[in-house]
Amino acid sequence: SLVWKSSLGRVQLELEFPSGSLDFEVSPTQASAVCLLEDHARWNLADLSTKLGLPESTVHRQMTYWVRQGIVKEESVEGVVSYQCINDLDERGDTTNAGVLLIDDVQEEGGAGNDDNDEMNERYWQYTRGILCNLGQMPLERIHQMMKFAIDPDCDDELSQPELKTLLDVWVRQKELLCSGGMYSLPA
Repeated sequence: SLVWKSSLGRVQLELEFPSGSLDFEVSPTQASAVCLLEDHARWNLADLSTKLGLPESTVHRQMTYWVRQGIVKEESVEGVVSYQCINDLDERGDTTNAGVLLIDDVQEEGGAGNDDNDEMNERYWQYTRGILCNLGQMPLERIHQMMKFAIDPDCDDELSQPELKTLLDVWVRQKELLCSGGMYSLPA
């Protein structure tokens, strides 16, 4: 059987427009998401999430990359988020900060503006979910200790406890985790 490993691999992608083309190296999820915009002019977040078989929060993070690159326009009407690909390069607008990580990005999306951070955050999500699934609810300190055991000590990716708290709080806001009295758990 085929198992989707969204955090593995890179895709070389050339997007063609009437006035020229742009090359990108992106994650498989980002490539899949933007390629779906070829089939339909507009996708709402829920339908895109269903089509990709991924949670809306993950799809939103991946689409944010394309929005920052000026390739996709995001619109929210009455709480429904939708995405539409630009028709030509002159619609891109200012992309000078496309790769810059903003504090709001971490708070709102749980990810950074680059794929390495998205993949790292996805890996931390997998660790956190596994820990809470197997051991039940626990406080930040215990999750941090457990994560230290799971991550290679020679790896530069280790999160500090405040960084982990920021990620956990993002996942709580995205309703991927629950937090009550300082104890984190998975939703039922």
